[in-house]
Amino acid sequence: MHKGRFQVLTVASGPSVLDNIAPRLSVSGATVVAERVASANEAIMALDVSDYDCILFDVAHDPEPAIQLKAALGELKRVVPIIVVADKLSSTDMVGLLKYDIADCINSDDLRIDKVVRAIWNATRAARTERALSMAENQRAHNALHDHLTGLPNRSLFFDRLEQAISISDRTRDPVALLTLDINGFSRVNGEMGHEIGDILLQQLSRRLAKALRRSDTLARIGDDEFAAILPTGATEEGAEQAAQKLIKALEAAFEIGDHSFSIGVRIGIAFYPHHATRASHLMVRAENAMRDGRRSNHRFAVHMAGGPGDETGSRPLVEDLRRALNDGDRQLFVTFQPKIDLATNRVDGVEALVRWRHPTRGMVFPDAFIPLAEDAGLIDRLTFHVFNHSLAQQAAWRAEGIDLAISVNVSPKTLQNPRLPDHVENMIRSWSADPSRVMVEITEGAIILDVDRATRTLEALDKLGVGISIDDFGTGYTCLSYIRRLPVSEIKVDKSFVLGMSQSPDDWVIVSSLIELGHNLGMSVVAEGVEDQRTLSALSEIGCDMGQGYFMSRPVPADELTEWLATSSWGLRTPSLGGGGNIHQLHAS
Repeated sequence: MHKGRFQVLTVASGPSVLDNIAPRLSVSGATVVAERVASANEAIMALDVSDYDCILFDVAHDPEPAIQLKAALGELKRVVPIIVVADKLSSTDMVGLLKYDIADCINSDDLRIDKVVRAIWNATRAARTERALSMAENQRAHNALHDHLTGLPNRSLFFDRLEQAISISDRTRDPVALLTLDINGFSRVNGEMGHEIGDILLQQLSRRLAKALRRSDTLARIGDDEFAAILPTGATEEGAEQAAQKLIKALEAAFEIGDHSFSIGVRIGIAFYPHHATRASHLMVRAENAMRDGRRSNHRFAVHMAGGPGDETGSRPLVEDLRRALNDGDRQLFVTFQPKIDLATNRVDGVEALVRWRHPTRGMVFPDAFIPLAEDAGLIDRLTFHVFNHSLAQQAAWRAEGIDLAISVNVSPKTLQNPRLPDHVENMIRSWSADPSRVMVEITEGAIILDVDRATRTLEALDKLGVGISIDDFGTGYTCLSYIRRLPVSEIKVDKSFVLGMSQSPDDWVIVSSLIELGHNLGMSVVAEGVEDQRTLSALSEIGCDMGQGYFMSRPVPADELTEWLATSSWGLRTPSLGGGGNIHQLHAS
């Protein structure tokens, strides 16, 4: 049953099969109000007057007008799904239309009321979710790149802007100036007057600093009382010193907050690309060294001295160490496992394999640092197969102990494009006598978009092996939901950014519940990532989520720790052990 009220615009240039069926769509709990226009241009005019949930477009033998209408809506930034009704479309034609983000395709000789209502419901729910995701993602993207207190770019966005400025400098041969600013006296105010006064002070001084710079410059807050500025044009030493003097002058007047008056100063370090450094991180070090040199000599600002003690660039590149680690078995690169909990039984059903790197001199290096490195260096396939092989080996070891756990392994977008991936997976499954139905490959939505045709062929080959396909970080990518429905996907994982906030944010709750509903309607199981408290776990269970994964149950842990956790945890295992005797607690007690 598809409940709800739907405003539908039908498009047909002449007599149409929709003329008979549209008035009869209000069935099974759905109320469908349909209006008719004769062309794509009339549809755009109608959308300017009224809001429609979706468009039913009778294209007869020529789907091109529907594709053009979808493109026009995209240019207008209107999210209105289009369902195409056509005469004798082949499956190839339908897939071709879906690549243009057409929501669904129905042959006119298969135009049943229940099928049209289901298509309208699916398309409308997907579009509403897409709009909610887009709004949430825009806000999240802004929050991720800006300081919440001052609204200035944060450290991440600052370095991105610095890299851009360096790239432009390489083309134009104009230098870039980097200024680091240390606020004097702020910590005293924060400590004596409290964070509320300190926050107001930071907001006021950030506005003054921003006004002292040009619109083409970037000012960012990169620490509690640390700021930095990029001067991408006119970055001569004289120009940078003038900018520093303006910033110093901007803070000369006392700050008045309530009944209090504060005098705040600043010290500034200056470094230039490419004269002082050829990498963004090294340039920051040079500017900070100059700032400390200025403090020692009691100058308000200072320019880095080339050839000084801060000019060493570091040790051997990390990528060389990664190559060595891949040749070192599991002594450096090892696999941890995070449980996935069946929310219907509150028992463990499977685990996700996650690689970690214990560097001999740098200590623990996390995936965010070395996965992009592996992709850039052409090592990602080797790393993926390393994780796959070790995961299946561990699964076999557990199986020998009577512990049946499904294994999920992440596959990068580049590895998904490798046509030999299914062969490698098949060989590893055979080597470890694994059950393919207990092996899952996790990919992101972006991995599909990179090369749709090649990704489809690879996924279909994996599906033929009996391996499950999971879409990771679902809700943050760009894949058309209707296209995913035509891929052999058995599971979607709702991104943790939505799950983490769902107990406090009504918007996140709506997004998560909508994604769960959509996943189920597409015949897939749904996993929620980022479960960090009982309240979130209970909410997920109430809205029908199939599985949960997160720190509330367990962090990713090495295999031996997970075995112990299974023996002592209340989550236990979802199914009896392979030995046929009882659960994991009984097995380890014997």
